[in-house]
Amino acid sequence: MSNGQAAMPTHERLMFLRSRLACKRPRRTTLFVVPWINVALLLFAFHFVQSQRLLSPGLNLSLPVASFTGGAPAGCDVVTVLRSGMIFFHDERIPVENLAPAFRQTPATAARDTLLVEADGDVTHALLTTVYSAALTAGYTNVVLATRLPDSTGPASRSR
Repeated sequence: MSNGQAAMPTHERLMFLRSRLACKRPRRTTLFVVPWINVALLLFAFHFVQSQRLLSPGLNLSLPVASFTGGAPAGCDVVTVLRSGMIFFHDERIPVENLAPAFRQTPATAARDTLLVEADGDVTHALLTTVYSAALTAGYTNVVLATRLPDSTGPASRSR
């Protein structure tokens, strides 16, 4: 031992060693902010993914206005007719002459008897009649034309 420590009394040396070797107790911790930031970011991401701001692939239609409401059952088949004459059924472009065979290839379900026609407001009456007769030929018993209410807002209600 060195001379400085030998001159110290024993109890002072023990106090010195205790102070050097004593476990440092952690100070009282405060609430960590990082986990709360993570939770907030996760909630924001979930809200962003679920929001209507994200666009889904689709077609721009200007549905005709009707003051009455009817309807088609959920899960019924949908055919989309554009003003350019293009027809889409089950996300595939179908030529007019192949429409009835495409309707017949649809598997039979409870909602199979109803066909919802989403036609642009500028589609000709002749084309709608062709779609209607193809649906009846394929076995549909109920053909419904999609419309919108006069006071509805959104992309479908914008005037041209």
